[in-house]
Amino acid sequence: MVLMKHVTSLILVLLLIVSGSLGYAYHQKSVESEKAKNGLISALTPTLHCLEEITLLKSMIEHNATRDPLQSQVLYEKVRRFNYCAWVLADIAGDLYQLTKDEKYWNLHSAASNLEVFLNHVNVHYPYAKDDLERNADLFEEIGESISEIYKSRRGNFTNAQTERLLNLTEGLS
Repeated sequence: MVLMKHVTSLILVLLLIVSGSLGYAYHQKSVESEKAKNGLISALTPTLHCLEEITLLKSMIEHNATRDPLQSQVLYEKVRRFNYCAWVLADIAGDLYQLTKDEKYWNLHSAASNLEVFLNHVNVHYPYAKDDLERNADLFEEIGESISEIYKSRRGNFTNAQTERLLNLTEGLS
């Protein structure tokens, strides 16, 4: 009987030690996860800032940048820059989705991926893809405004509705 009490006590102590260790490990993982999330959200800011300027494409197209050789080169460099920013944004948003499983990050990832694929197409096929840019000029303005709304939300406080709107806009790129 005394032996049974000692065994039971020993089992309880071991369970408390294991439980405490698991609780501590969970807390550490939670802290690390939150730090990773904050770091990724901080990295979103410059990429969103870069892409909110995509509205410049419409202005450049309206001022015949696709026709003038010098302006065409500047336009091409802008497309390359926006292509890179979209690629980085897609990567960061994808990581945030993996970390949080929050749908707004998946929408942002998908929208940035759509934009990156389109801009990469233009980049690779330039100057033959000038018509693609001209056809989507109005859409660039709307995409830039949508990105601007998300950018102004800061620190990841944007909504799922905002990222859904952006996703819908980027799906219209052709």
